[in-house]
Amino acid sequence: MPVERDRGPVPWVPVLAVSGVAIGLLAAALTLVPFDAAQQAAAPGVDTAQTSDPGPETPELSRVPGHGAPTPSGVGERSLIAGAEASGRQRTDAIGTFRVLHSYGDSFIGEVLITNPTTGVRHWSLQIAFEDNVGELRTFWVESAPQATMSRDGSLYTFISTVPLSAGASVSLRLHLERTGTDAPPRLCQVNGGVCGVA
Repeated sequence: MPVERDRGPVPWVPVLAVSGVAIGLLAAALTLVPFDAAQQAAAPGVDTAQTSDPGPETPELSRVPGHGAPTPSGVGERSLIAGAEASGRQRTDAIGTFRVLHSYGDSFIGEVLITNPTTGVRHWSLQIAFEDNVGELRTFWVESAPQATMSRDGSLYTFISTVPLSAGASVSLRLHLERTGTDAPPRLCQVNGGVCGVA
């Protein structure tokens, strides 16, 4: 009759210890892989640095060269007049020409013809001030085009376009102003910072 051998207890403790070490090493290896590297590995060719599309810029008043906003209260006319006198440079922007369109007993209608001589579209801004014999602005309008916005600082009026001028196009801004005595050209007239001509 064969003699049975005593097998003894199975060595579970060493098995569990080896398994625990292996699991620990696997977890450590996974934590050492950067998350973004794992993403790139999962989706090769995708640029994860591109997070969002900012979209097109919204045009603001800074679109008008030299004018970030309508003339604020407190800006003196002296600096504007000095700028007009010093502005003899060649223009690569919209330009203006002033003329008296109609004259009445106590008022007149002046016109500033604003032209875009460039090959691109241009927004425009007009700053205009008259002599002391010219009084209140009764009304203004842009002839056959969308109307401009207007702000006032003392006797200085600022008009800003609401739509741009296409290349080679012109627009007429007309001003009906009270006055005493005779008609006279404005003492300050600037379109986008350039001095207006007088017709």
